[in-house]
Amino acid sequence: MKYILLDTNIVIDMVVDRKNQVSSDLLKSFIKLLDYDQIKLVLPQIVEHETYIHLEEELNKVGKNIETAMDKIKNLYGVQGYTIAGLDMQDYKKQSRNHLNEALKVFQEGKEKYKDELFNVVKMVFEHKNCIRIEDDEFLDVSVIRRKIYKRAPFHKEQKESYADSLIIETLINIEKYIEIENDDIVYFVTGNYKDFSETDKDKDSLHHQIIEDLRNKGIYGQIRYIRQFARLIQEELKNDVQEAKLSEEFQRELEQEEEEERLLLERDYEDSIRESAGLSALGDFEDKLQENLADSGFQHSLSRIFERITKSYGTLDEFLVFYDEDLSNCIGNSNIDNIGSILDIFSKLFENTGEQYFVENNISGLQEVMEWIDNQKFILKEIPYDDYLPDYIDFGDCIKLYDYKRRKIYLYLDDLYISPSNGSSDQIDIYVKNSDDQKCAEGYISVTYGFIEYDEDGGAADGCEEDINFCCQEIIDYLDGIASEWEEFIKEQEKIVEYLKKAFSLS
Repeated sequence: MKYILLDTNIVIDMVVDRKNQVSSDLLKSFIKLLDYDQIKLVLPQIVEHETYIHLEEELNKVGKNIETAMDKIKNLYGVQGYTIAGLDMQDYKKQSRNHLNEALKVFQEGKEKYKDELFNVVKMVFEHKNCIRIEDDEFLDVSVIRRKIYKRAPFHKEQKESYADSLIIETLINIEKYIEIENDDIVYFVTGNYKDFSETDKDKDSLHHQIIEDLRNKGIYGQIRYIRQFARLIQEELKNDVQEAKLSEEFQRELEQEEEEERLLLERDYEDSIRESAGLSALGDFEDKLQENLADSGFQHSLSRIFERITKSYGTLDEFLVFYDEDLSNCIGNSNIDNIGSILDIFSKLFENTGEQYFVENNISGLQEVMEWIDNQKFILKEIPYDDYLPDYIDFGDCIKLYDYKRRKIYLYLDDLYISPSNGSSDQIDIYVKNSDDQKCAEGYISVTYGFIEYDEDGGAADGCEEDINFCCQEIIDYLDGIASEWEEFIKEQEKIVEYLKKAFSLS
């Protein structure tokens, strides 16, 4: 029997083809191959979980990319001729935007139907009779933790979240715990993620030596095949099965596209070698580079400090609420009727000092006024749900909800990491703050310049520019810093009231 363990990226590549089209055709062909009963799919739970998440993201990209194209069209400009006809871009821009608007409308109206159809085909694969679903269990969880502790691949890289990858690897290493493997059975591990699973970037077709060592210790390394492209799996490893199942034509398009991708990959590798000779980063490294730069940026550090200040204010609200709801209310409720006068006197002085519009009479009516004021304080200090506390950091694609001191909702957006690295080009990743009315309150961006190098015939540098990642986010930081400062001023005023009452009622 031949078993195939597909990484999430391979499943996604089967849906989002290299012509930038989301389609389920290849999945349908793969279902027919499973119907042939000579191949079984091994499906770790994490792959199933991640597939649906990433498919949702890919569908969202369709609309996002249309909107991005529309924004870029705004920046196009023409030229005014003096003796010859000029180029007026206005009509072209208008026509293009109208076409894209129509495309966006069609997508938005049909998005849920596209999603349902796509998910249903994926479900047909994952629930196929020849699909073996492997649930996460305590054994796998403990194995992943042990792998992390000892920094074994894919945890061998610093500052990288690798739990999902490690779950897949531990499933592969311990495959005999879940499937009865015969001596002549083969397990194909197919992934495009060579950065985490391969030995080196230069030796992409070999598993990392630590993974090989673990497979050898289990006695199954000879039955494991490491494949980096789905097309290579079909063309080289499953060629006879595909022919016998009469599916060669159905997979031909995928093989042709894979060959084209391999050609482009070789070109990119050559370009990257030229870039690296001049001290520039490989174009394929820029996503990781941006993740690292964001983590270490002054923007991230400033944001973390602001989040910490606001979260501290959220927490102080809870302390004040406990004081009013329990300490103060119990103290007043348990007071002897003879003490009402002194209680009302305390609040009269408080209202006089704070300018509160409460007039406390020395009777039961005055006490009711005081209790109403306490209820109002609890309303003013209403707690922020713990689930809404701010995180320690922001990542690409995040939308973080926060509140100002008047409990108005504010949203901080950092766009997804949609970049198209190429020599001499640049990209911009937007950051912005919106209020609950969807109005922008502050804007910023991360600019990426990829740089390039050109050599003359003698091998000398003829032209070029440096790469650069620049965070232009001061307006965002200033705006959020203002929110944090307003919170701190609000907390300071409320703290004076609480301290006064604690001292007056001996509750400190």
